[in-house]
Amino acid sequence: SADRLQDAVTTKVGSQTIFVQITATWDDPEFATEVANAFAEVTVDQENQRLEDQLDTTVEDLRAKAKGPLTDERGTLNIDAFNARQNLIAISNLQTAVEEGTVRQAEIARRAEVPTAPASPKTARNTILGLIVGLALGLMAAFARDSLDRRIRTSKDAHEEFGWPVLGRVGKSALGSTGAVPGVNGAGY
Repeated sequence: SADRLQDAVTTKVGSQTIFVQITATWDDPEFATEVANAFAEVTVDQENQRLEDQLDTTVEDLRAKAKGPLTDERGTLNIDAFNARQNLIAISNLQTAVEEGTVRQAEIARRAEVPTAPASPKTARNTILGLIVGLALGLMAAFARDSLDRRIRTSKDAHEEFGWPVLGRVGKSALGSTGAVPGVNGAGY
């Protein structure tokens, strides 16, 4: 559709230049190239036609102003008519150059070429960003889990939490075995 084609094309004016960069994005690189080139050609044609129309309008206005006499009844030079005739000569020369194609409002500096690699996705960049973001999220989750953990695991934790002295400790072997049979599936003493 026309809307989809229009959405596929983006334009950008280069910084400190008069060049307009036209980019077309599509699944098919050959079609994207054709769209970008067609968009450029239509734009150039429209801009050049706009220049011709402006020149035609300007010439008509100047001809109307230049029709008056160059001097009034006292012999004083009519500056408006004189300037209109001078400008008419200059604009007519410019109009002739535009019609011959030697002067153009816009032209294509470089045609689009079929790209050799896709513009997106950028696999290497996305992988690196994914690793960095994943690592950062993992570290934040670990920090949050550790800082929110309120379990008491050691006698030091009990002393810090309650402020009471530790009178004794129960060793790991005092609670009995875990039910694992020695020698089976790596279980042992």
